[in-house]
Amino acid sequence: MQAERRSGEAGVTLIEVVIASAILLAALGIAVSGLDSQSRTSAYASQRSRALDDLRIMSTVFAKDIRASTGATAASASDLTVRTYVNGSLTTVRWRAFDNSLERTAGTSTRTYVVDLVTPAVFGFVPDTTDPPSIRRVRLALSTEPDPRYPAVTVETEVEMRNV
Repeated sequence: MQAERRSGEAGVTLIEVVIASAILLAALGIAVSGLDSQSRTSAYASQRSRALDDLRIMSTVFAKDIRASTGATAASASDLTVRTYVNGSLTTVRWRAFDNSLERTAGTSTRTYVVDLVTPAVFGFVPDTTDPPSIRRVRLALSTEPDPRYPAVTVETEVEMRNV
């Protein structure tokens, strides 16, 4: 039952305040949800971009080592050692995938290039062998997972050994 208003009475009823508050809270909830989703998407895009940049830089260094190599001295799906030219000198370079990382050791210098590898089996060889003297090309397939909620980021390359 609605009470009649006297002339000159101004204001809003409690019901009107409750309804207006509920509408405002619903609109605010939708806006905050959208901003949160956008923030998470932006963070993932940044992580993915950084991961792709790291993979590309590493694969460029790897390709240079393999192209300039005089041959492999040890080979497996997670470990490859070659004799290659580094700064003009013939040097033993080892690429090794372990503990979710890929590292390059040239002489006494070691650098980790990739973290959060999906699998340590990153090398493949042509012909399909692990006999180091017969390897002519090396395939590198890297997958890293910067955020487990999203698909892995993958880079693949195949490089021919020119000096073998």
